[in-house]
Amino acid sequence: MSDRLLAIVGAGEMGRSALAILLEDDPTLRLRVFDRSPQALREAADADPARVECRAVEDADALLDLAGCELVLNFAGPFYAGEAPAAARSALEHGCGYVDICDDAEGTQALLDLDPAVRDAGLSFVSGAGLSPGLTNLMAKRVLQEAPECDGIRVAWATRERDPGGLAPLRHMLHMAVSPSPQWRDGRMAFTPGFVPETAQRYRFPEPVGEIECYDTAHPEPLLLSRSFGQLRNVSCQGATLPHWANAAFSAVARLGFGDPTLTVAIDGAELDPQDFLWRLLWARHDRRPGRDVVDLGAIQVIGCAGDRPVVRMSLVDRASMSRSTGVGAVTVARSMLEQDLAPGVHGPEALEAERAFAVLDRLRAATGAFAEGAVVERLPDPPVDPALDSASIPPGSFMNAR
Repeated sequence: MSDRLLAIVGAGEMGRSALAILLEDDPTLRLRVFDRSPQALREAADADPARVECRAVEDADALLDLAGCELVLNFAGPFYAGEAPAAARSALEHGCGYVDICDDAEGTQALLDLDPAVRDAGLSFVSGAGLSPGLTNLMAKRVLQEAPECDGIRVAWATRERDPGGLAPLRHMLHMAVSPSPQWRDGRMAFTPGFVPETAQRYRFPEPVGEIECYDTAHPEPLLLSRSFGQLRNVSCQGATLPHWANAAFSAVARLGFGDPTLTVAIDGAELDPQDFLWRLLWARHDRRPGRDVVDLGAIQVIGCAGDRPVVRMSLVDRASMSRSTGVGAVTVARSMLEQDLAPGVHGPEALEAERAFAVLDRLRAATGAFAEGAVVERLPDPPVDPALDSASIPPGSFMNAR
């Protein structure tokens, strides 16, 4: 691959993470970066001034100049707005490929609605290319290859961040707590409340995560995997933030009104955005707390089930901020799209050839230090004493770091 031009929309932490990974992975790549923040663009340009071209965006809904670009990577949310983003419409207009890190079912459906137009244009779009969805979709494909008798997939994710992060991640968490969670059950889509104890299930991740409870969340894996694999009767996606008490906290404050992005409060004649207030409160609390050694984590797990019986479990754990693991996932999908002949249309990451995509992931793991232990794969006993927790060894060499 030589002198290819890619575009990155959104130069926040995750966008800049992917930018750095792409620059390191291929010294011949050139990047065109779009963002509304002058500071974010300056930081993106500093990564490699000779290869990074930055362009300011004033109107988030305006079409972008993607002339000459082969692929655009979209990191600019919020994706739950339920409309095809400007980056996707621009890709269609300019005839280039598209990939995003959308982790909201509404945004995924909006992109799937573009499928006829994308097919007619002979283009390939992929939605959901981060950690979950993203690497979870590729893991699900590998699990189904390893255990073709499975007719169900359970996805679980967990994250722990040492600081509150930006307002966008907070808004996403609050949205998930008040939005119906799509879950594929018995061949039909069902919708459940997010982050409530009634949906809790226990999972055992590799250390340092260990045993945790996860809750139904509005991630799009059930929508994408049920569409791609007709044999699946059940697909669920559950998640958790760590420490454990944070899940109840997010659920409670979201339902109190902080999860409504249209709600404002007038105080002494000034309009206050509750989400902005909550974000500032979290930062103030973070800045005042005594120093503690908090380890950032991003963890995902996919379990293949035959009926109600768990058969195979595959896990990945990254001991770093989610911006790194999401960046690695996005670049894994983007580079795989460039290296594979993906059919025209709108897809989830599971449309890629899994073995080749995992080869890209291994290359990026080695370069970045992400997911240091690789994929941990376990054959679950029949019958399991506890479906979520008990496991047995499978023969080595099945795929990746099986144990």
